[in-house]
Amino acid sequence: MTPQAWQIHLALGLCRGGRLLVLASLVLTALAFSGTWLYGSAPSVIQQLLGSLAALMLLPVLYLGLRLEIDRGLFQRLAQAQDSLPQNLDTLDTALAELGWKPTPARPRPLADRVAGLARLTKGLGALIVAQLLMLILVNLAG
Repeated sequence: MTPQAWQIHLALGLCRGGRLLVLASLVLTALAFSGTWLYGSAPSVIQQLLGSLAALMLLPVLYLGLRLEIDRGLFQRLAQAQDSLPQNLDTLDTALAELGWKPTPARPRPLADRVAGLARLTKGLGALIVAQLLMLILVNLAG
């Protein structure tokens, strides 16, 4: 396989990992809403605040999850048409520019840069999950 083929498969792996992270956030959000398990009896104001913030973390998680799902579809298509990868990347950039999602690049964006961007999205998603988990731990410590 070519380095570009490996990069595409790594990108698809990042997208699959992102699905797991979104699922983890959904579980943590469910725990944040199940106050009886977290708080015992009546939660304090601090516990309510931290629990609410932990639950609200789901919103940016869902946004990043959506971005990863869109990218998963794009990288899946690139994996299927590797023989014309440079042309497909150019037409992808054109399509994104026409939709107003990205500015028209002065030069074609290399595949490695695209995969690196996907890795940053996934790391950001992971950081949100860690923050959400820490908030739930603080909820328990505040009790």
